[in-house]
Amino acid sequence: MTRRHFISTAALAATRATAPAPLLVPVHRILDSRAQCPPQQLHHFWSAIWPEAVHNFSRGGIQLQTTDGPGEVRRSPGDNPIFVGLRRGVLNLVLTDHIPMKWDDARALAGVTTIHDGYHLCLIALQYAHGDQVPFLSVNTCVHELLHALLQDVFGYPH
Repeated sequence: MTRRHFISTAALAATRATAPAPLLVPVHRILDSRAQCPPQQLHHFWSAIWPEAVHNFSRGGIQLQTTDGPGEVRRSPGDNPIFVGLRRGVLNLVLTDHIPMKWDDARALAGVTTIHDGYHLCLIALQYAHGDQVPFLSVNTCVHELLHALLQDVFGYPH
């Protein structure tokens, strides 16, 4: 190997070694003010589940830019959810105690992701949310639901 070939190979390797800029995803987090969650559930979510999700995404080059705001999930007479506090142009992550029955079909789902009235929405039921359990089969609830939104794999629930 000549010096010229060695230097050009090293220079080429150095240019490939730089990591691409992270993908920035704006996430607006809302804690449902009507949710009846014990403090232990909230502590477990904020200390274990959410940090694990942020770590998993950052390992994949995705940076979650989060904002927090007030909001609630109201129920209409027909059990259709009415969301207060959602923002347009971001992924709204709403934390509540349970998924509305009309969307859940009595399955005790940990989360759902949809586009509701033009808002991108991930709804997480804190009592069923969990961290990574079985690779590729039972992953972190936040990662699972956020990936539905990022991959545009969402279900439209009737209004």
